[in-house]
Amino acid sequence: MDLADIPPDLVSRAAVERRRSGGDPSAHDMERLLAMSTLQLDEDGEAHQSVRLSLEHARRLLRTRVAEFHRTIEPVKES
Repeated sequence: MDLADIPPDLVSRAAVERRRSGGDPSAHDMERLLAMSTLQLDEDGEAHQSVRLSLEHARRLLRTRVAEFHRTIEPVKES
């Protein structure tokens, strides 16, 4: 039996490609979903970078303030 002998309705790839409702595994839907996922990944990457930079800035500021605080404290004199 040759692949050409199988009715088109029974060929799995053809059956998948015929389906056109949202979220189906057809190449058309997968291309659209992949494009949407790529855009979301780019947006998430930008947001992550922004948060990371904010945290680095806060960490530097905290270290600076702690160092300033330690400089203003007079050492305790032991009796």
